[in-house]
Amino acid sequence: MVIQTVLAIFKRAFRGPVGAQPVQASPVPVLPSYFTEPSWSLRRQAVMAALPQSMGGGFAAANAKRILGDARAKGRRTRMHVVFNLGADALLNFLRHGEYLNAYQRPIVNGKARQASRQRVRVDELIAAGTPENRYFCALAMGGTGISFYGEYCAVLRSPADEVGVRRVLDRNSFDLIRPPIQQYLAGLDKPGQRRLIDGLGADFRSVDCADMVAIKVLQTANAHARLITTGTIGAALLDDEDFIEAYHEGPIAVTTLLEVRERFDEIAMEAGINARMQAGQSVPAEELLWSSRRDEIRKAAHAARIDIRGVSGSGRTKRWR
Repeated sequence: MVIQTVLAIFKRAFRGPVGAQPVQASPVPVLPSYFTEPSWSLRRQAVMAALPQSMGGGFAAANAKRILGDARAKGRRTRMHVVFNLGADALLNFLRHGEYLNAYQRPIVNGKARQASRQRVRVDELIAAGTPENRYFCALAMGGTGISFYGEYCAVLRSPADEVGVRRVLDRNSFDLIRPPIQQYLAGLDKPGQRRLIDGLGADFRSVDCADMVAIKVLQTANAHARLITTGTIGAALLDDEDFIEAYHEGPIAVTTLLEVRERFDEIAMEAGINARMQAGQSVPAEELLWSSRRDEIRKAAHAARIDIRGVSGSGRTKRWR
């Protein structure tokens, strides 16, 4: 009797609880419609419809109209520019020799040769847009100082000359493609399926689709459901730290195509502090002296290249000097 009882317990343990079903592998989640809808206009309308409908959707409609107007503006009214960030060494070399090198061209930075990381190579394989050695990653911006993670200086391309080199934009930082959750969706697709999904997240630069893409990015980021957004809000939402719309410049970037170079006021203040300590006879670490002297060299090189370096504190409009 005892043996039979023990056997029954073992059977239940291996069979699982009464009524239990076999564990099934979790299916790959269905892609949200945002990733499958081919029309950027319909995507924008869906995003607007999903927002809280303050005043019957009047705020969403007014804000979308404002964003689209800024994104489509051209000529003297151009608000949106292509930007890329670079460190002091890279900017100094660019200004002096007209050579801006990407990671595949093994630039020398602070005395060390750099190369493309494994993550960068993987992302470029997914994007499959042109030759990586001939492609330069930029971002769309309306004001501000770009993506400081990639360097304290923000180079801004002239418009409409930027349309010569930049043909396509992606609705996000391309590194998102190798991070969850998009990474998981791509892993469940074959190569053609991956290509279709990634192509669907892109648009031609300065096209109607590009403007709709910008509107979606700003509406999703600004989260202004019952308020009218302003130029500064649009700029801050369009490029928010490392969350941005990515632009691809095909072919070398010439110094002559620069509109200006921007820097943050906190960098300017830091340099002023270093100089003040030096003038007061205080001790200044060698790395701070090197950093300050390099900035002075950059100003001289920019002056020689007839490129303005401008301090910028934010993305909003200003009436200074008016």
